[in-house]
Amino acid sequence: MIDQNYEIQKRLEEEFRANLVNNEMQFSSSPKKYKSLKALVLAGGLGTRLKSIAVDVPKSLVPVMGVPFLEHQLRLLKAKGINDVVFCVSFMADKIKSYFGSGKRVGMSISYSEEEIPLGTAGAIRRASNLVDDVFLVLNGDSYLDIDFQKLILQHLSGKANGTIVLTKHSNGQNYGSVRLDNERKIIEFSEKKDELNQNQLINAGVYVFSKKILDYIEPDRNISLEREIFPKLAREGLLQGYIYEGYFIDIGKPESYEKFKRDVLGALLLYDHNTVREAMYKITRNGIDIVLVVDEKKKLLGVVNDRIIKEFLMKGESIDSALRGMMVRDPIVYKTSDPRERLDEL
Repeated sequence: MIDQNYEIQKRLEEEFRANLVNNEMQFSSSPKKYKSLKALVLAGGLGTRLKSIAVDVPKSLVPVMGVPFLEHQLRLLKAKGINDVVFCVSFMADKIKSYFGSGKRVGMSISYSEEEIPLGTAGAIRRASNLVDDVFLVLNGDSYLDIDFQKLILQHLSGKANGTIVLTKHSNGQNYGSVRLDNERKIIEFSEKKDELNQNQLINAGVYVFSKKILDYIEPDRNISLEREIFPKLAREGLLQGYIYEGYFIDIGKPESYEKFKRDVLGALLLYDHNTVREAMYKITRNGIDIVLVVDEKKKLLGVVNDRIIKEFLMKGESIDSALRGMMVRDPIVYKTSDPRERLDEL
């Protein structure tokens, strides 16, 4: 079925590209709210599968290279032009609110919809209904994918659905919702988190675009699951469509995927010694982590660069297009988490 779905998507891409210019003209002339939509981030989960790691913080605040996972997600949103976010919070809500506040530190506007008791993924959206516009984004607080939000929004606006689900190919549908599409990208079957293991199926990636009409399907002040209760109903009524995404996707809800994301972020900190100061500045800004690890072709660590080192280098009148080999700090002292605390004290 996955092959059929991708054949459908490939055939529809020509039609989509043909309409893209017209859609973009409509997009550019549409109300301002469609150009930079507000995003609801569902960050109220208990994180039971990560409880051995997230001992005293909510799942969305687990550290990744010294930065909470949720901040990585926010910086990605900001890089994509999404600057207005609502956190739907419940479990350990105060820790999320205390860390991010109004969002000024990360250059975003952040507001909060707090649940006294958990309301489920759909119930959380219903509670935040007064904070959203006619069309809005929703993201799971434990998912990360580098998607083109403009194309996603354009597809939603060009369709006749109340909801658009981002779908991606995955070999294990056991922990995700699997779907089937028709020739018009409409979802004709939605099964959330099947017990059986199916190979190479389309799964729910945890990112959605909704029209406000979806709120009519969600009763207020009830614990309701978006995936198990609302999506199947919308699919039966032909009001749910899919957007197929083929890029990077990870859900940190399990210890093994959390560890993988940490390795991936570490990889994102690497540059070669022939890369430029300009590239290092971009990487520091993009990652939100004030360090670049300079390596050779075999990924052996040669040195490090951070914002302070860059500023000192440029204040000497050096070029922003200089190679990192001429300004990095070589042979940095490395402390491993497995090292004894006494070594850290010595450093």
